[in-house]
Amino acid sequence: MGRVPALAAMAACLSVLALGAAASEAPFAGTRWRLVALGEAPVVVADAARAPHLVFAAEGGRISGSDGCNRVLGAYALDGARLSVSGLAATRMACTDGMEQAAAFARALGATAGHRIAGDRLELLDESGRVVARLEAEPPR
Repeated sequence: MGRVPALAAMAACLSVLALGAAASEAPFAGTRWRLVALGEAPVVVADAARAPHLVFAAEGGRISGSDGCNRVLGAYALDGARLSVSGLAATRMACTDGMEQAAAFARALGATAGHRIAGDRLELLDESGRVVARLEAEPPR
């Protein structure tokens, strides 16, 4: 095989790999995003049944999930990489563990001004571009 056809074949393979990588990116809406870090601090999950997570509805701009203790819901607005969360409400369970983390999660959501997705990771960013929360896509149930 000559040099030019070999390079063309290699370029075609790299293009297919790049398309495959892009195709494996989790969709923003409809994915169950599990909270794994707040800022640089890893998240502690006291009860697997109440693992902190979010789901952004595909239609209607609604958000729902759990802060690790309480069910949360609210609204979101998405415009390209810009993301804002508003009208956040939560149930008022009296959990023995995780209340500080739940409050920190609510603060992170309130500070969210943008986002980025890389593969199965969603990062919520504040106005300065600092990561306030990291979430990972959970496999479909």
